[in-house]
Amino acid sequence: MSLSILVGTCDDYLEFMPNSMALMDRYLPDELPRIVAGETQAIEHPNYEWCLPGKGAWGKRMVEALQKVKTDYVFFTLDDYYYSQKLTKEFFDWLLVFMEREKADKLCLNPVPSMANYQYTETVDTIKRMAPYSNWLTSVQPAIWRTEHLLRLMHEEYSPWSFEVEGSEKARHQEKNHYVIKLDEPVYFNFVRQGKCKTIGWEKFLEQEGLA
Repeated sequence: MSLSILVGTCDDYLEFMPNSMALMDRYLPDELPRIVAGETQAIEHPNYEWCLPGKGAWGKRMVEALQKVKTDYVFFTLDDYYYSQKLTKEFFDWLLVFMEREKADKLCLNPVPSMANYQYTETVDTIKRMAPYSNWLTSVQPAIWRTEHLLRLMHEEYSPWSFEVEGSEKARHQEKNHYVIKLDEPVYFNFVRQGKCKTIGWEKFLEQEGLA
């Protein structure tokens, strides 16, 4: 499987990485290489390679980590996306076959709320093609990206928010191969919100998953 996992984090959010790694190891395929794009500090774990270029813009750090990815595709996720559903090797294999066949550059794995106002042009094998004029073409929701495509869209000066907003504006009417698979249930719990505030229900989630 020509796929790696890339996790974006920073020193200030390092406290969320132990549970994040534990849940990725529980719910994502063991055979996927795992790279963490951090800043200056790492948490030792045999399954994870850390890229630590130092303090700097989020986009620059993501670019340096992406340059370490050796696979054609990368599953790009963030430190506070706590996985809660099993995503099997067979599931990822099926998605990669779809991406190869349809020449997809991005495939987002997320139930999309109506308020996000995503726009679609067609449905292929239950997977929706995003319209080139849609909102959130470059959202940071968990997604499989063609590695070279994500590297091309990721500018060094970006923050996560500007990647989503400015990146989507720049991609508007330029990208026609972004897709969304409309899952029935969320595959992750967004543990932290803006301002480093924990999401309502975080204690119950940790208890359900047997985490401290």
